[in-house]
Amino acid sequence: MIEKNIKTIIKYLIPINILRFIKYKLVQKKIDKIGRMHVLPYDNECYPYGINIIGPIGMPTGLGQSCRLLTDVVSRCNIDYIIKDFSVYDYKDNIEKFLPKISEKLIYSINLIHVNMNEIHILLKRLGETFLDKRYNIAFWLWEMENFPKEWVPLINIFDEIWTPSDFISSSLKKVTNKPVLTMPYAVTAEYDAGLKRSDFNLPEDKFLFLMMYDSNSIRERKNPKSIIKAFKSAFKKTQDVGLVLKISNISSKELNELKDILKGYDIYFISEVFEKKVLNSLIRLADVYVSLHRAEGFGLVLAEAMLLGTPTIATDYSSNTEFQNYDSACMVGYDKVPVGRNIYPYKKNDLWAEPHVSEAAAFMLRLYEDREFYNSIKITAQKHIKTKTDIESITLLVSEHLGSLKKLS
Repeated sequence: MIEKNIKTIIKYLIPINILRFIKYKLVQKKIDKIGRMHVLPYDNECYPYGINIIGPIGMPTGLGQSCRLLTDVVSRCNIDYIIKDFSVYDYKDNIEKFLPKISEKLIYSINLIHVNMNEIHILLKRLGETFLDKRYNIAFWLWEMENFPKEWVPLINIFDEIWTPSDFISSSLKKVTNKPVLTMPYAVTAEYDAGLKRSDFNLPEDKFLFLMMYDSNSIRERKNPKSIIKAFKSAFKKTQDVGLVLKISNISSKELNELKDILKGYDIYFISEVFEKKVLNSLIRLADVYVSLHRAEGFGLVLAEAMLLGTPTIATDYSSNTEFQNYDSACMVGYDKVPVGRNIYPYKKNDLWAEPHVSEAAAFMLRLYEDREFYNSIKITAQKHIKTKTDIESITLLVSEHLGSLKKLS
């Protein structure tokens, strides 16, 4: 409790970007050391063939859901596997169906490591460096920018190959390594509770609701909530029967008050609770439109889930989401590619990302609100399109065939 209170005080006193910079520098020293590690090469006779999935299986976040989706596919591959739960947070949820496979011991010959690049050093500290020895080590990584940080390249040294969920991420990694980089897309699912109603979230039944979501502990500038707010204010008058739902995790009172001031007079609904995934999907389903004016996305999982749930989406026409969204299945917003402009670690000021056109987003908001035929067309097309793009049978076959080929390596 004391440690938690100290962290809260530090966050309050020190600007977030300075804290990010300090953490970035501390982590970098550990990454440089990892780059000099010697990992004993794969020996397929040392351990029984199978998969050790290592990742945040219980985290109520996008990263946790990514790990769960990956595990769902592996579970269908007719290959023995265990799950080693790894999280830097204490919170656990969404874990019940995986409990029979959770193990403290790493049993098998292949490590499938679903851990953020900047947390690999924590994993090595917890498990010890030798857990990599004589195993085939696969990293499953997410990244949002076109260029992979050169400071993180040494991490690749300890892996035999890298998986990503999108060609966009794979392309960034292929620029910095000759090791195999494979795109293994998500087989997106979106289980929800049909019994939940808007009133369960303190939302009105009689308003047309736009939903946006982000985590303040993440990099808010990438999620770009202020552009969504600008578009909403541009599209609608204060008196119209529309509302904006802001689902924001870990929001500070300062940030909350800033947003309330910006949106004064509009029908705005703030939600800060942490929900288990089934409940969160229910919220997405109950919204009329989901909006993401992101500047960059590693995948855009909530966009895919919204499409599957029948909630039309407005999204920036840039980065990984363009691999499963098009102009028939979503309202794709144009953009200008611009420099980040300042260091927002791990992003550098000269890195490029998208600046979505707010006026175009506002026009889409208004059209979805006014044009029921257009709304239904996007909704129906999106559901069909996302099921094709993230079909679990084809993705399972892709993963299964590749994992099978690793059995023959020596």
